[in-house]
Amino acid sequence: MSEVREEEINVKLAEILSSDFGLDARAERSRRKAAGGMAWPDITIYYKGFRIVIETSYEKGDAEKDAKKRIEEELADVAIAVWLKRRYRDVGEQELYNEIRQSTFDIKIFVPEDVSGTLIPFMERKISKRAAEATGWFEDVDLATLKRAIDLSVEFLSEAEEKEMEGILNEIEEEIKNFTSLLASLDKSGNVRRKIHDVLFKLNGLSVAGGGDLDVAGGHAALSILLSSAFYEHARSRHPGLEPLH
Repeated sequence: MSEVREEEINVKLAEILSSDFGLDARAERSRRKAAGGMAWPDITIYYKGFRIVIETSYEKGDAEKDAKKRIEEELADVAIAVWLKRRYRDVGEQELYNEIRQSTFDIKIFVPEDVSGTLIPFMERKISKRAAEATGWFEDVDLATLKRAIDLSVEFLSEAEEKEMEGILNEIEEEIKNFTSLLASLDKSGNVRRKIHDVLFKLNGLSVAGGGDLDVAGGHAALSILLSSAFYEHARSRHPGLEPLH
């Protein structure tokens, strides 16, 4: 009996992930190329603001290579290699669905390099499986556990982003303090900060403590510079000819 092509397995697997687990899973139905000559992902899942890609193959090495490449190409927030250990026979539609539902797979999860070192320990604390020490593959994973791995990957990235944001906010706060202190040391009379207050009031109708708190005026100046810089860099991202601020 002939073997079912990987593309057909992808379609069925995406449909099961959507119908049984409530995911927005979309399968690529052919091997056509995306812009730039890159192949489209086997399955793409849009979930909680993240893009999760699943790369399947009857060949374990191919699944791993393709999933890793998705992260390197920045085409996915999470990429999961799924080894189709079972060679599916060309049977009726419902029987094939049932066989896929009852299957177990080996999976390997990829995230961006800067946070990948803590991914496996995080996953192992949350699911009742341990990854193979030498390879990082989780073995004999059913579809319910695959869905759990997707949830945990999103949770992992959300926590990493939250920590990164906390670091950025702390850095911004420190820079504003430094700016305010430097301004105060240079502006002994307070004339500059009073002028800052007057400018902000004229531009925004913004009154800083009646103009009496000069340090607050310096802080507002720092924030104005920061926001203007952010706006400029956003505009520059769409106009490559503009020079970066640094």
